[in-house]
Amino acid sequence: MPSDLRKIKAKECVGCRICELVCSLKHYGVINPQRARIRVYREEDRDKIETCRFCDDPKCVEACPTGAMHLENGRAVYDRDKCDLCGACIEACPFPGALRIFEGELLKCDLCGGEPECVKYCPTDALTLNST
Repeated sequence: MPSDLRKIKAKECVGCRICELVCSLKHYGVINPQRARIRVYREEDRDKIETCRFCDDPKCVEACPTGAMHLENGRAVYDRDKCDLCGACIEACPFPGALRIFEGELLKCDLCGGEPECVKYCPTDALTLNST
């Protein structure tokens, strides 16, 4: 796994959803959790975080029929211009909710170009950068 990837410590998440707010603000200039590329939700008695995990063997890339989801520097990245919103990547992803379509656009984490806002503003360090 590349060293700059986010590490998720779900037990540390308190459900504040600041990560969703700063994600939507960074990418769209609005505070709108529905536009976030990271999601926090409650399951049973704990909060869960869902976002792209940048898998070593990304099933989303294998499933994409148009090449919109492809590997770049060993990571799955998304080319909006090639995407036909078929949803094959969503179906193939082993992490439900990590990829999703909202208002005619596939939402997939891009790590904010290397300095993820979600990590920067997480008050409990539930999101950190993996250094291993």
